[in-house]
Amino acid sequence: MDQVGHPEDEKSFQLVAGGTSDQLRWLEIDNGAKKPEDAASEIAPSEDPSSEEPQSEEVSNDEPADEAVSGENAASDNATSVNAPSVKEAPSVKAVSTKAPSTKAASQKLTLDDATDVDSDEPESYVLQCHDDVNNHLRQINEALSLISIMGPTRSGKSTLMNLLAGCTTEPLFSTSPGAESWTRGTNLGNKIMGVKEFSRLDDGVELPLVGSQRVAFLDTEGHGDQGDLYDIILFTPALLCSRVIVFNTTDVAKDTILTSLAMMTLAAEKLHFGGDKKTSGPKFGQLVIIINKYDLGGSVDDVRKNILRKEIGRTEAIKRRNKIREKLSAEFEDVTVHLLRGNSLREGVQAKINDKSKEFLVLDDFNDNYVKDFKNLRAALSQMLRIPRLVAGAPLTGASTADFVSSIVKSINRLEQNGQLHVPDIWRAAENEAINRSHIKFHHDYREACNKLSQDTRLLSTKDCNKKLDRAMQKCLNSVRDSLRYLSQQTIKDTCESLAKESEGQRNEVLAANLQKIEAFAEKELTELIGSIQDTLNEAASDFKSFSLNTAEKLLDQYHGDLLEAYKKKISSYDEQALSRNYSVTYDRAFFTAAAIVKQNLSVAWASWVVELDTTRSEAITSALEQQYLESLVGDESIWETTADEEQSSHLEQYYNTIDTEYLWENASAIKENYTEKVNKTKDLVKSKVTVRAQEMEKAIIQEIDKRLASYQRQLDESLLPKEDVGDFKTITDTTDSRDGLITFLKEQAISSRLYDQHLNEFDNQLSTKKSTYGDRYTTVLKDFLAYLEEELDRVVKTQIEDFKNQSDTLAITRTVSKDRITNHLATCETAAKAAFEASVANFSVTHEDSKTRVVEARNKLASGISDYHIAKLLLLDALVNKWNRQALNRAINEVMAGVVDFTLDTPEKLEEGIRKAKMAYFGEACGELTKQAETWETFEQRSETLYENVRRAQAVFKTKGISYESTTSELESKVIHGISRPFADLANLLGMSWISSGSEFQHELHPEGSGRSYLLKNLSKPKGFGNKQCTSLRFDNWRAEFSDFVFDEPIIQELSPFTVKTITVPAQDENTQVNISIKETKTETIVHSNHAMFNAQNEYASTTGTEDAIASTIKAAFNGSDAFTDGKRNEVTLDIDFNCPVICPAKRATTVTCSGYTQLKSITYTAKMKLVPEVTFTGGFTRWGGKNNENPNFLRGESRKRVYKDINNGPADQLKDKAAQNADPWDWNEAIEKNPQIQTLVDRISDPQCFEMYVRGKWEGISGWNFVIQTDIKTT
Repeated sequence: MDQVGHPEDEKSFQLVAGGTSDQLRWLEIDNGAKKPEDAASEIAPSEDPSSEEPQSEEVSNDEPADEAVSGENAASDNATSVNAPSVKEAPSVKAVSTKAPSTKAASQKLTLDDATDVDSDEPESYVLQCHDDVNNHLRQINEALSLISIMGPTRSGKSTLMNLLAGCTTEPLFSTSPGAESWTRGTNLGNKIMGVKEFSRLDDGVELPLVGSQRVAFLDTEGHGDQGDLYDIILFTPALLCSRVIVFNTTDVAKDTILTSLAMMTLAAEKLHFGGDKKTSGPKFGQLVIIINKYDLGGSVDDVRKNILRKEIGRTEAIKRRNKIREKLSAEFEDVTVHLLRGNSLREGVQAKINDKSKEFLVLDDFNDNYVKDFKNLRAALSQMLRIPRLVAGAPLTGASTADFVSSIVKSINRLEQNGQLHVPDIWRAAENEAINRSHIKFHHDYREACNKLSQDTRLLSTKDCNKKLDRAMQKCLNSVRDSLRYLSQQTIKDTCESLAKESEGQRNEVLAANLQKIEAFAEKELTELIGSIQDTLNEAASDFKSFSLNTAEKLLDQYHGDLLEAYKKKISSYDEQALSRNYSVTYDRAFFTAAAIVKQNLSVAWASWVVELDTTRSEAITSALEQQYLESLVGDESIWETTADEEQSSHLEQYYNTIDTEYLWENASAIKENYTEKVNKTKDLVKSKVTVRAQEMEKAIIQEIDKRLASYQRQLDESLLPKEDVGDFKTITDTTDSRDGLITFLKEQAISSRLYDQHLNEFDNQLSTKKSTYGDRYTTVLKDFLAYLEEELDRVVKTQIEDFKNQSDTLAITRTVSKDRITNHLATCETAAKAAFEASVANFSVTHEDSKTRVVEARNKLASGISDYHIAKLLLLDALVNKWNRQALNRAINEVMAGVVDFTLDTPEKLEEGIRKAKMAYFGEACGELTKQAETWETFEQRSETLYENVRRAQAVFKTKGISYESTTSELESKVIHGISRPFADLANLLGMSWISSGSEFQHELHPEGSGRSYLLKNLSKPKGFGNKQCTSLRFDNWRAEFSDFVFDEPIIQELSPFTVKTITVPAQDENTQVNISIKETKTETIVHSNHAMFNAQNEYASTTGTEDAIASTIKAAFNGSDAFTDGKRNEVTLDIDFNCPVICPAKRATTVTCSGYTQLKSITYTAKMKLVPEVTFTGGFTRWGGKNNENPNFLRGESRKRVYKDINNGPADQLKDKAAQNADPWDWNEAIEKNPQIQTLVDRISDPQCFEMYVRGKWEGISGWNFVIQTDIKTT
């Protein structure tokens, strides 16, 4: 069977391909009862484990991280389907003999002293059988394997439930049958292995997040209780020990019946010993899940669980027995849980299919919704239990370890004597030993088969390769051993493998000896083939005779002699050096030397033919090369030709000699060289005579051409100078290019050398230079006279055109309403006319010389500069007029907005935004000039507008927070304080013992100050019934105290007022540019006004005012450059120094008017200050209560608690009430009052809270802070 368990594949697989679970009967007891082999596999109609929908129970997924399976088996629980051999191929092996023991032996076997419901006819001893064919299949699973075993009474639907848990939809995992007789016999292993993750995903479940591979298998057992407890203990003990989850399935709800059935498991646990005491050994079994199938009595799962598992109170024997079973179940299992599968109904039509046998088995979809819901909850709970596999000896049980462990358990059970115990550690060690012995047998069988296969292989292998194959076979067999023993310790596996390796050495040596015989036969065959191929090999090696001298031929033959022999030896040695025969080298030498003599003779003949062919070819080449050099050489290069011919001859002979020296490798090389040299010398002398005749004819033709070109150049100089005209460029006139180019063209057409070419050209250049020098003196004199005349004429033209441009420009008057484009277009027209007139004048001079052109360019630039200066002056005047107008328009538009912020009339961002919008519309409706200029001026305001928004937002935040407007009068501020503390004061008066007053009393709504002391009376208008009902206590508020603090100043706001003319200066036209200075030095005294309505009233009417002086000293004085004498008050004066000095350039030839305008700057600084307004409160118009006969309702006026006192009681400043209460100050006995009425303290704290008296007010300082001066220049035409 192939290795199963591929972590990357989660799919379930069959343990036996094509097999059934009935064929995988794992355990059974041989007691003579056999299952009929031909019994029909049908579903009993009575097996209908349907249920009603249960209450959902949560299953925790929060498992500790350290409980995850680790080690070799901790891989993913995915699986790959594999093909296993048929069940028929695996023999059924019983763990012990199936013979029934004798009566005497039976008395020594396992008995059940404490068993309940023991059948008197039950045999005294049973023999438990374990089928090794099932174990062999399990041993192929090396991942952690968790078993889910099911137990319970006969016909309770165990097989059907296991089919549902296994997710069967097309065929059952376990067969079911109708009728009352149990169908399942022994313990059957389901022929389906799946991963824990796959198990959790079935029926739309949530996949468990596992690390490592874990598998799940299913065990179905025969009905519990049919054969007696002893039978059940023997049969079920292996399953109990190895299962991760034991499912007890029953349809009975009686707790006594269920616990009696479960007592078998506790009795089985008593027969097990784990090697430790009860305190340290822990639970012996895994999870016990009690399932009440077909439950229809109502009640919750928790009720049923408590009924079965909760300890009962009572002294009857039955109760004691049940409690004892409960204690043992709790001790022997990791956990015991109860689940209900409620109801006993299938979906409509399913029962009919069961009855007519058209339906062979039930699937989950056949049940009603309630049953399905309960079942899904059961699967979720089981999935959580399977997160951690079953551990034995500290390691997870795998398929292999489970098979070995169960086999060992069965043997131990069959050997157990009366009253004996199963020692689980010994059983585990016996299982390990059995697994080791089995691995020994399998290893020797597999390794023997591998050796036989290698020996029978006809292919030739080297001894080394044979060893490798044997090593691989050994490793394969050892790997199989390691896989089968994977659950054992690493040291045990290592020792076992080392022992097996030593035992196999003899068999290994036999295979190596047989392989050596094959190699020896191969060596004899190879030697025969080598001798037969020597002659052909040497002929092919010497086929290229050019590469062989006599010496190298002999060396080659020596090399081949050794190489062929070495190759043979190496080839055979690659298999095994021991296979070479003794005299193989002697036989080889005789054959090789005969073939070598024939090869040397063939080489001598080939070299002679090669020399004859080389001489013929090279003679033709040197003749052709010398003739070509003659044709390609130039007149005047005879010596070069001579040298080149010598070099060609020398190179040719050198190449020939080199060819002989390098390629001719045979004998007599010197004689061959001498003969060829004589032939080459004769060829060179013949070509040399042709070169001398050609040089004499060329010299005569060149002298005639030079004389003709010199005569033509002299005529060019004589015709260039004419009187009273621009002489032109000297370089152009004396240019020798045409004469020289003509001669160069002629010389290049001749086949002459560069030396002869340069010689004749240099002679021609010398004669041209002599003629140019003679002409130069005459040219200089004529040019000087012409340049002086040209400069004088150009100055006159420039002055005339500049004057014409200015006169034409001044025809357009510059005002702020004239557009810049109109001015620019007008100036451009005038400029074009002036420049056109200038160019017309220049054209009359026919300028060609560079110096003359330079004079013209200078005059043109001078004209452009004069025009540009006047152009700029016109645009500057326009900008000054526009800027002045726009600045005034801006001030007119925005001063109202800034005044609104300063005066708090624009008190919200929305109002400010609307004011700015209107100001913008007003400004752009009045502004002039280009839109970009208008926008730039407006931008100067927008850059400052954020300061306005910030001031408004800060003020608005304060007003909204405290509910006080900057327009609030003093009375409004005082009324706000009164309304904040009047109700708490009324309740306080009541608790202190004043008459007919509380917060529920009816008070007058309107408050008005009385007299200059600003006293307010809050009149109590209540009309109670009782003693003194016309003397209700009222509240009077007077003697107000005001304090100012926490000044927060906004950013200053500066407004420019309407401009005024400071100074105007007119400068008459001057011959040169003139500078004038506009200087203003003055000292002015300005008034700084402070306005705050609340603060001024406070200064006049309140008791005290603090916190103002420091704020003004640190902020306002600095902002307005106030002197040290600057004091706080409504008005202060500051002294401002004006020091303005600006130089202005007035252009020549024009009258210039300079105007200086001033803008007065008004600075406003707004602020926010905290105002604390505190009154004294007096109880008036009432009296203090009488306490009664027993003083049950006293007042707390110190010394007068049992009297009615008719007088006003002053409580002092309201914000100090808490301190007075803490000090128990007069007039009240505060300690006694608070002790009897603790709520008085709460009222005192509330009244004394600073927030009751604090509010914020707004104010501003405003005054002139400086002036901004602007210069405007107006240039007039004279």
